[in-house]
Amino acid sequence: MLQYEYQTGVNDVKTSLLHVKSVFLYEWWLDRVYLKSLTVVGFVARGSQVLRTSHSAAIVKRHESIILEIVDGIRVTISSLIDRSRTCSNGVPSEVCDHFLHGFPRYWEGFADQLWG
Repeated sequence: MLQYEYQTGVNDVKTSLLHVKSVFLYEWWLDRVYLKSLTVVGFVARGSQVLRTSHSAAIVKRHESIILEIVDGIRVTISSLIDRSRTCSNGVPSEVCDHFLHGFPRYWEGFADQLWG
């Protein structure tokens, strides 16, 4: 499930989108989830709507370096370089971050195991 946080500045609202099949993230970073997996977080813009933060469910598949699939079948496309600062603040070592600079490497699952090892 994708969870969005609307950045209104007054009352930030969290909602879940159940009928979304794909999402495009600008400025993305890694986070860890308790299922010994990784998740991506980033900013989403849809047309002229306000930017919002999106937190994905656990990543289960890498289709391409920038196209991922989360546990509930939603495809996430990531854009730009990884945000190292935010990734490291989520407990992901900078050495691991180096492998995700331009997207998800083919061997990404090994890093998920390493982070929970």
